[in-house]
Amino acid sequence: MFSYRVAVWGLVASLLVILLWARYFGMTWQVALFHFGVYLFVQAIIMSRCTAEGGLLITEGCFTPMDIYTFGERQMLGARQLTLLSFLDGMHTRDLRGMLLTGFLDAQKVTEQARLRARRVFWLLVGGMLFAIAIALVVQMWLPYKYGAVNLYSYVYSAASIQFFRENAPFMGGVPTRREYPNGPLFAMVGALVCALLSYFRWRIAGFPLHPLGYAMAPSWGIVVFWFSMLVAWLIKVPLVRYGGMRAFRLLRPFFLGLIFGEFLSACMWSLIAWFWQLPTPTFPWP
Repeated sequence: MFSYRVAVWGLVASLLVILLWARYFGMTWQVALFHFGVYLFVQAIIMSRCTAEGGLLITEGCFTPMDIYTFGERQMLGARQLTLLSFLDGMHTRDLRGMLLTGFLDAQKVTEQARLRARRVFWLLVGGMLFAIAIALVVQMWLPYKYGAVNLYSYVYSAASIQFFRENAPFMGGVPTRREYPNGPLFAMVGALVCALLSYFRWRIAGFPLHPLGYAMAPSWGIVVFWFSMLVAWLIKVPLVRYGGMRAFRLLRPFFLGLIFGEFLSACMWSLIAWFWQLPTPTFPWP
């Protein structure tokens, strides 16, 4: 699409604009760099790889930058920065169900294999992203004003949006308190060591079954919801490939894809029917 040099300088310029924006509203350079560094280079990359490389239908960040602050004394950040971090965590890092980076990674692979023009694909992605942002902005303003936010999905409008304000409020007075998670750094180092060992074993041992992404995302909402479905799919796929070979796998793949698409199609149809006739939307399995 573009040279690596252009990509790197674009990343630097974008990060600088974000830091200036955070600094303008009162956040220190150090906290802003740490917060957005964790978001961009840890959360975004790991979650995007989980979908693009691991094939997870849904990912959710099992931690936020705010969790790292709890290793120390959170009140040392001050009321102003805790307020800003509450806004940022509520908007950017809390309950992420997908990342824009995932679409760009998938598009790169499709462009390479289908031999498409990379620049055209890039501008198509940019146009689609801007169009989606505009539509989302209009819908999110229209729905609460028309129906009332208190009548909409309570988790979005009265729970997740204020969660971090509730958590940070006790620390905004600057009163010294004990460290919330004194063993947090130790647990973080153990997790990093386990991920490093799993990565090493996958690199050295052919067919090593345990993926570091699976370990990192194990406590996330997506795994909590889909672990049994993944287990059933694995129990079907392993004997099918072993005894039937790739020919049987390719022959039956449309059938299993049809099961997945059929569930999504039925959910869409019932949602449209409920919207058109102003009926309660049927309950579908999470998420």
